[in-house]
Amino acid sequence: MNVHRRIAPARLVPAIALMATLLGAAPTTLNVEKVPVGGPTVVMTRFLDALKAKKYDRAFGLLDPTQRAYYRTAENFATVFTADRQELASYNLFGTRHDKRGYAYFVDEHVSFRDPQTQATQNQHLPVVVYGVFPMKNGAFAVRDVTHPWRQVTPDASATVGGLKVSLKRLAFYERRIEAVVTFTNEGSEPVTLLPYGKTVLREAAGDTFRPIDTKDWRLTDKQLFLGAHLAPNARYTGILNFQTARLDDRARSFVLTVAPSLRDGGDEPFEVVLPAVKG
Repeated sequence: MNVHRRIAPARLVPAIALMATLLGAAPTTLNVEKVPVGGPTVVMTRFLDALKAKKYDRAFGLLDPTQRAYYRTAENFATVFTADRQELASYNLFGTRHDKRGYAYFVDEHVSFRDPQTQATQNQHLPVVVYGVFPMKNGAFAVRDVTHPWRQVTPDASATVGGLKVSLKRLAFYERRIEAVVTFTNEGSEPVTLLPYGKTVLREAAGDTFRPIDTKDWRLTDKQLFLGAHLAPNARYTGILNFQTARLDDRARSFVLTVAPSLRDGGDEPFEVVLPAVKG
């Protein structure tokens, strides 16, 4: 029996709440306006067409300066899509909201991506994805999409201790946190309890140590892992551990993930699993 939650690409965070950030609108209200003809819609369409064509450098050039500074480089921006083999198959602009600051575009998207647990291609329909389009000082318009990490990698590193296999499937880098997608597989003959919010750490080769965010904000803290996940033999669970960080610069890094503690039913002592170093 496999116990896991479906882990979509990092950018596919439900985006409707973005309305409050973009234009101060109630996030649960979808009283949209007709899509306008002209400048902002042209830029929005060019951006989505670039994503669909996998021209990520072109899409990066259509972002506003704040967003480009967030990603640092077009290469970083591209990893949001290439790391998970995410593709935009089709889209439809079905509405907007706007005020004097700019436009919020509501988009219906069909995407495909590689599931980090099964490594199989999955198709997903996203009925509401929200983007912002804002006027620049030169009279042009630029896109804002704040749901992405600024870089992500899919190392697929793993280690097994005491019959517990731990696999790191993805690292996604946000402004002040690193999101790790981790799969736990019980290959032993006895149940095992996972308590990774105890002593789990993500160490960077330069010496920094990051610990999981353990607030009860379940958007950032994996509730099942926080409370303790009990895996029967042959069971598997894929979850997310978010590590709090300072704002990281863009240089290449190496990370080692140590997951602890875990405890076998009837075992004498808890144990830890140290994964091989991965590049991030």
